[in-house]
Amino acid sequence: MNKVFIITFSYLLNGFFPTILMFLFFFLGNPLAAADIAYISSFLVILFQIFSSNKRNLILSKLSRNLIYETYLFRLLFLIPTFIFYLLFLYLNNILIINNLILFFLFSYLWINEIFISSNELKRNNKPLKYFIFLIIVLIFSLAFNEFFDLNSFVSIILLFILFLILPNINLI
Repeated sequence: MNKVFIITFSYLLNGFFPTILMFLFFFLGNPLAAADIAYISSFLVILFQIFSSNKRNLILSKLSRNLIYETYLFRLLFLIPTFIFYLLFLYLNNILIINNLILFFLFSYLWINEIFISSNELKRNNKPLKYFIFLIIVLIFSLAFNEFFDLNSFVSIILLFILFLILPNINLI
């Protein structure tokens, strides 16, 4: 695969996964789940993007490993107050359920993963990006299969994939 395609496709899947997830549930006949995902992802994407500071471009333009570590640390630490604020948001809107908590961790991972992708782009290492692309595609098909056959294992699938998605990031730090 072309290196530019792999990097671009990684960013595409990372950035648009909440939208892909929303469309998946909508087209598989679960518009309520699609609406919940749209509502939750809109809130979280806005919250996370406020504090992104266009870090991807800064990392790539400065070629700075220190900036990568600082951004990772900031994003990990920022998850604590964000999660508390998110819990309050769910509680006040009467939507405090396990699926919405799991979505927080999935979308948080994607926000942190933006730095992982940038780091691998900087190192010109496409292997972890191929792994990420593969896992996201498998996740989409797993969720579609789960929804189509009404298996009710959304939480299990997402938690398992969050674990598999986090593993390559551990090597970065």
